[in-house]
Amino acid sequence: MKSLLTCCFSLVLALTLVGCSKNEATPLPVLDGRVIKSDDAPIDELMERSGLNAQIVDLPANVLTSAEDQLRRGATDVDDIRAILRREFNPDALRTQVRVSLSENLNKADIEHTLAWLSSDLGTKITALEIAGAADGSHADIMGQYNRLKENNSRLAKTQQLQSATNATQYSVDLVIEVQRVLIDTLSSNMPESAQISAEDFAEKEAQARPRLQQRLGAMVEASYLYNYQSLTDEELQRYIDFASSDLGQRYHRALAQSLQASVIGASEKSKEAIVQL
Repeated sequence: MKSLLTCCFSLVLALTLVGCSKNEATPLPVLDGRVIKSDDAPIDELMERSGLNAQIVDLPANVLTSAEDQLRRGATDVDDIRAILRREFNPDALRTQVRVSLSENLNKADIEHTLAWLSSDLGTKITALEIAGAADGSHADIMGQYNRLKENNSRLAKTQQLQSATNATQYSVDLVIEVQRVLIDTLSSNMPESAQISAEDFAEKEAQARPRLQQRLGAMVEASYLYNYQSLTDEELQRYIDFASSDLGQRYHRALAQSLQASVIGASEKSKEAIVQL
């Protein structure tokens, strides 16, 4: 099952730590969505079945959109910087970093057992429901039905158990904040002094923003879980909770979150090196 990290990230750009411009962002390029597989077939299969490959395709556009707000704060060489970011934050490069991170955080047995779960009838069913829930135009329907769906107290309680087991809200908050941190650090060398944000200032803004992000993303995750899994029986949802609560499920969801963060950090470091040369 894929996590909600990039879905949530794309919905909370307006809650970024340094504030967003109201100007319309520069149109972004169409990114290559091809999956380039390595010799490590189990990890590649895990990335596909978990939904990571689909998230990686979406991630660059979210990062680049967030970067546009920083660029409008007075950066020079804007066109060159955009070209660098588009080059480094591309799906193939991000997949490579994700693959390395997964191999470091999941052993062979973890991958095999997780693939067995993802390939099961229930795992396949849940993934299909998540894909349908992530379709364009679904967000309005998800949030529109939120109040109605959470009136079912029994189902809401199970959904909250699943939230706690997957830790999706916390991982989403961490990803949003990490993207902001690395972008500010990456672009600082090309920003006027008046627009630069020190590590101390960022830490202060993060402390202020984290509770708001936690609340906003928590509601988004809850609404998505209620909507996406409403056709699951209570027994099926409990089986998903049991997996997510297990040691394997905990390692799996943590590894997914760590791999996405690692890919963002790796791309930002390469971008920073190139931007400094400007």
